[in-house]
Amino acid sequence: MSRCLGKSDPNVPSYQDSLGQEYARIAHLRQLSHNAVTDLMPAALFKQTDGYVEKEKKFE
Repeated sequence: MSRCLGKSDPNVPSYQDSLGQEYARIAHLRQLSHNAVTDLMPAALFKQTDGYVEKEKKFE
């Protein structure tokens, strides 16, 4: 049973550790894609707040 959970071998990460690493990897990739998108857009039209991109109202 302990072998199923990966507890007998210290080289095998637990399910929780694997899940945490996967979430961290996804968050990192999302940040990279966010940076790439914001780099391509005109800074005057977009601003970054709390990790999200919001369109600013255009001046008329």
